[in-house]
Amino acid sequence: MVPGSGNSNYSTAMKIKIRPIGSLRRHLEGDNKSVEVTLPDGSTVADALAAIGIDSEAQWNASIGGQLVYKDAEVSDGDDLLVFSPIAGG
Repeated sequence: MVPGSGNSNYSTAMKIKIRPIGSLRRHLEGDNKSVEVTLPDGSTVADALAAIGIDSEAQWNASIGGQLVYKDAEVSDGDDLLVFSPIAGG
């Protein structure tokens, strides 16, 4: 599909950075601390994490811009998605 071709099904792509913390880094290659992924517009946090092999049903927390987000939250071009294991303590 070509932009401007009149096809309303055209979907543009966006790039986001994913930064897994701690044990979730195992989903990255080598010693990388982050990865940039390209996703279609309308993608969610779960879609972004699936792109690097993190199951949406696994236990994790995520934030964008310092705000906690849920798996069904939409991501936007240029987002920096931090994903980390749940924190417990007392």
